[in-house]
Order: sequence, then structure tokens, then C-alpha cells
Amino acid sequence: MQALFVEEFGRAGIRSSALPEVLTKDGLPAMRAAGGKASVDHVLGGRIVVFEWENEDKFWYIHSRRSVALEIHLLRVAESSLLLDTVATGTDENDEGMGVLHTTNIDRLLNRVFRLVVFKVVEEVAQKLAMDPRDVHVRVSVSTP
Repeated sequence: MQALFVEEFGRAGIRSSALPEVLTKDGLPAMRAAGGKASVDHVLGGRIVVFEWENEDKFWYIHSRRSVALEIHLLRVAESSLLLDTVATGTDENDEGMGVLHTTNIDRLLNRVFRLVVFKVVEEVAQKLAMDPRDVHVRVSVSTP
């Protein structure tokens, strides 16, 4: 999942790379240290809060709901100040025939909902970095069965 963020930030014209640590606002000194070690101006951290799907059996169909919520923290390394402290969310719902596959839910969770949330994060980060949103070009591919 981290690779998707790096890829989408690159497409948006924002140079990025993956860090091996899991960084959150609960550990601002660790975020700052990681940024200093990588010689970058900003560090993006966070955690997955929700990453799930639920199927509700109805009379002739199944109602599927897929949800993602990510805590996102953008730190300006030099000042140790948070520029962004938010939760990015996305949900997708639809009715399916009785034989909805496990792989269909996983595919839609990753390729629809998670990608939508990543797009939201890229847009918010670009705005915080004072980039004109019209200069940000993100392409999101969606795979459907």
C-alpha cells in the first residue's frame, strides 16, 4: 500500500520515497528523525483505521459495503510542526447477485475505495504544500471484473 502512495505522489509531481518505519503523530520525534535521516522537508505518516467490507444478505441479492479510513499526518521536518492531521475516508456500496466472490470484494476495496482515499490524501497534501491543485495530475486506474 505504501508503494501506491509513492506512485501517486510521483504522478502528482511530488517527489516521494518510502520509509521503513511506521510513523504517526504519536511519535513526532521519530517522524522528525526519519525526515532528517532521509534529508527531506516533509514526512507523511499515518495508520489504517478501517479497511473492511461487509455483505448483508437480502432476499434476492447481497448488499456489499466497502470502507477505508486512514489517519494522515504531514510533518514539516525543520519546524516539527504538523501541516496536516486528518482522517481520509472512502466508501463504496452496491447490490450484487447472490454469488458475490470474496475476490470481487477485495478487488473493489483496493482498486476503488483505497485508491479514492489515496487520491484524496494526495490532493490534501498538495494543497498543504501550496501547490496549485490544477498543477496536480493524478491518474487512478480502476480494475473491475
